[in-house]
Parts: sequence; C-alpha cells; structure tokens
Amino acid sequence: MAENIEDYLEHGMYGNLEVNPAEQKKYLGTFRERVIIAMTRKEVMNKNLLLSLEEKIKAHPQAKMLLNGDLGYPNLRPFIALAETYKMPFSIVSREAGDTDIYLVLASQAEVNQNDIHLHPLENKETPDPESTNLLDKIKKLFD
Repeated sequence: MAENIEDYLEHGMYGNLEVNPAEQKKYLGTFRERVIIAMTRKEVMNKNLLLSLEEKIKAHPQAKMLLNGDLGYPNLRPFIALAETYKMPFSIVSREAGDTDIYLVLASQAEVNQNDIHLHPLENKETPDPESTNLLDKIKKLFD
C-alpha cells in the first residue's frame, strides 16, 4: 500500500513518467521509430524539396505532419497547404530555442523503423538536352 501512495504522490508532483524524453524533444514529440521523414531548418527552407515531401505524403497517407513553431507561419504555410491538400493532420509544436534542430517531421502512428529519415530531392527523369533547344533540331532528331 505504501508503494501505491508513493506512486500517487510522485505522479501528482511530477506528472506522468516519460519514456525517452530527449528523443521526443528532438523529433517534435514523437519517437524516432515512428519517423518517416525528418527535415532540418535548412531543408525546410529549401523549397526544391517540396515535391519530394509530397511524394512521401502520398506514400504514407495515414501519417501526421509535425511542424516546429520556431520557424514562423510564413515559412510553414507551404507545408500546411500541402498537408491540407492531402487531408493530412498536422500540428505546430512549440519548443524552447535550441531544443531541436528538426523543423518538420512526418510521423506514423505505428513503428516504421526507417534507417534513412532524411528527404532526398527527386531526380528529374527527363533532362532536356541543352544542345537541342530549338524546334528545328528537335525535328531533325525525329528523322535521325
């Protein structure tokens, strides 16, 4: 009985016990094993990665987007619009300065345990030939 009272008092004074709080702080409130994509500030500011992120969102429709509130709404707006387009739930998480270097997390409700959680730009499958940019050159290539 003494343990129950002691546990009750500790819970009242300190709140619920957290499992791996440093990891949760880093990944905007979720665990590392649930992270599909984690983006740093530099990656979030690079608008060229939006297409790659959109592909990940399409591949994981049940995921949730977590955004670091330190970035500011104007910079978060493209990601919020992307989440709204695909009807993906999102949260803006407020953190103390310096808590984390992660500014966007795409997280699953269940464990995914991906080794590579960084976003890579999509490679353009059709790269135009810089030499044949005019119409005449294109027509010549058709008959060659």
